[in-house]
Amino acid sequence: MKMNHCQKFNDLENGQQTQIKKPISTILWDCLPISVASLEAYCFGLMLGWPSPMYQKLLIKNTSVSITFEQTAPLAGFLMFGVIFATPLSKWSPAGNKYGLIFGVLLILIGWVVMFLARTNLWLFASRLVVGLGHGYGLGQLKLYVVAMSEGEMVKTFTKLISLYVFLGTITAFIVGPFVTFWTYSLVSICLTASVLILLFLLPKKPLKLRRFLRNDKYLKPQNDSLLDSTKNFECNTPAPVQMSLFEICRNWQLVKKTFLFFLLTFFQQYTSIPPLTVYTQIVFETLGYPSPHILAALFIVFLSTITLFFYFKMTEMNSKILLTYSSILLSCSLWFLVFTLHNNLETKFPFICLFILLFIVYCHAFGLGTVPFKIVGTFFPAEVRSIEEMIFIMCYSFFALSSTKIFQVLLSLFGLKYCFIFNAVIATISIAFTVLVLPDELD
Repeated sequence: MKMNHCQKFNDLENGQQTQIKKPISTILWDCLPISVASLEAYCFGLMLGWPSPMYQKLLIKNTSVSITFEQTAPLAGFLMFGVIFATPLSKWSPAGNKYGLIFGVLLILIGWVVMFLARTNLWLFASRLVVGLGHGYGLGQLKLYVVAMSEGEMVKTFTKLISLYVFLGTITAFIVGPFVTFWTYSLVSICLTASVLILLFLLPKKPLKLRRFLRNDKYLKPQNDSLLDSTKNFECNTPAPVQMSLFEICRNWQLVKKTFLFFLLTFFQQYTSIPPLTVYTQIVFETLGYPSPHILAALFIVFLSTITLFFYFKMTEMNSKILLTYSSILLSCSLWFLVFTLHNNLETKFPFICLFILLFIVYCHAFGLGTVPFKIVGTFFPAEVRSIEEMIFIMCYSFFALSSTKIFQVLLSLFGLKYCFIFNAVIATISIAFTVLVLPDELD
């Protein structure tokens, strides 16, 4: 007798259905559409890494398009303004997630065209804002597309891999940018983004979960409770958790408390030196008097990307509060040691000591404050508010990146590099008390 769908999933939950490994060819074809869709993040990474190599060209006064040093932080921040404004709309897709993603990449392409046609610095601000709007909207559509086109643990894996594409775009900017002109880099970015846009039109639109189930159920296997629940809801018409509104969240004291804690955690993540270091990488190395600062900047961003991705994937089983505590302590110590080094001019006695301290700062940030918030944002909040809390996190993340970069620029202009890191060291020291005394023991 033929079993109905609900009976099949009940058997699945009870472990009665045998797990059969998928052929490699099937896995590859399942991964290909998501891999192509994730190239949206690569296009954004090209603009995210744009400031460090391009500021050196735009700060020259006799060029047709130039900026002042005071404009560097707002120019970097306009990208994040776009992300902040578009994120609340990123779940709305009247034509489907595929075409929502296409619309996001189209905005990024328009932003690059504006950059290429720039005649004054106002065009640069407009370009970065439009690219930010494109990514802010496209990222939400990309995550929805990943959920629709994959299942189980693959959803988590592909969502994490979005960061890989962003870093690859940023690395491309740091490697290519110093060796080409401002307009050549814009033209290259236009070509790459246009190629991605063409590929997106070839993607399948419909979700694969139901199609796999109806086509051949031998590949069904118990991935995790969330997959079982979502599939049973779909097949047995059980209502899914109703998402709470922002107004309802504000009326719930426990949710307000959790949101505020995550707000502070995001603040400490972004105010402990990493965002301004990625914007002013080349300028920092020039200030330190290092030779070939553009080469060192590229190596620095490769190290930052690699170590962040490594911990993002590998530190999933460790206690989050312990990671955050050790990260805050080591960050505080290393930042104060960097301040001590700059104050006593130890660079003359020990060449490149500041570079090694900066690399250690990146390492300390990566295994705790840099990655843990992304790891726990999906589990720290109940399912009914998870979607809106993730949007709040992205908006706070972008705003704090913008504001910390501006503060770094002001301190660098008025007082010098040492005082930039004094500010970051003070924030890192306060974060120790926050992680030890304020954060709950169970974050996962």
